[in-house]
Amino acid sequence: MEAQFIKPPGSTYFLKEGKIINTYNYTLLNKSNHNMVVNFKVLEPAKGNIEYSGSSKIMLKKDEIFERNYQYQFPTRRNKTIQTKHRYRCF
Repeated sequence: MEAQFIKPPGSTYFLKEGKIINTYNYTLLNKSNHNMVVNFKVLEPAKGNIEYSGSSKIMLKKDEIFERNYQYQFPTRRNKTIQTKHRYRCF
């Protein structure tokens, strides 16, 4: 499987209820000959959260391309610099 995450050009973050919120687009490509179920988990920062525009469980058929967007949220108090590293796990 191949995954690509892109912050849309011209988009900016916004603050809401003590959280920084960014919108990202993602594309998944199932390169295998098997159907897959894909989930994302935020590894870093610790209190990060993903809000999907659809279901959090993504069903990918073999050779399928899937595109969608999501909002990534994390607490402002954990953000000590302008840039914050984000780590995800696809499983």
